[in-house]
Amino acid sequence: MLSYNDIELKQTRFYQDIFAEAYQEEYKKGFHQGEVTIILILLKHQLGLLSSETTNRIQQLGSEQLESLCDNLLDFTAINDLNTWLEKPLRQNNNSALKAPYSKHLI
Repeated sequence: MLSYNDIELKQTRFYQDIFAEAYQEEYKKGFHQGEVTIILILLKHQLGLLSSETTNRIQQLGSEQLESLCDNLLDFTAINDLNTWLEKPLRQNNNSALKAPYSKHLI
């Protein structure tokens, strides 16, 4: 039987790799949730209260889609603009007519 104590185990490469991987995954989840929260706050301010269905759809978006939504959300004037945006695939959202023409120059 191995006689590793906790300190020796934590110093192994295997333990450090597993810990780093788990930490990175949790960091990504937290960062994604932060992005979603900020976008939902901005949309609520811009359009009013969102339905739970709309909120759930936004929470399911990936990072690129959230970035594209963020790029477009200030141009939305009604909830229908958001719903139309959510119906389009990502490749169309990146070239959306709702996107401000100068937005690419700010990045």
